[in-house]
Amino acid sequence: MRKRELVGAIAQEVGLQPREVAKVVDALLGRLADELLETRRLEISDFGVFHVQELKERRLYVPKRKETIVIPARRAVKFREVGELRERLNPQSVAGDKS
Repeated sequence: MRKRELVGAIAQEVGLQPREVAKVVDALLGRLADELLETRRLEISDFGVFHVQELKERRLYVPKRKETIVIPARRAVKFREVGELRERLNPQSVAGDKS
């Protein structure tokens, strides 16, 4: 689903104009990004946890070129589902399973 589709679906569900919903979605996404940059962790109850992970520099051999390239260190956002979202994604799993 793309952002435009998300905005349209939310607008239809709550009965607001898509332009108004787009402002809210933009504000939400901006705030989420700011929070990740500031604290490096964002937890939304019954949905999931976003966190920034440091990835080390690594070397990769490219057989076709017969050379080694360096992939620089970088940060990446990781997500782990929790609570209700996890249960909805995996309804057959054991209720006590926390993995």
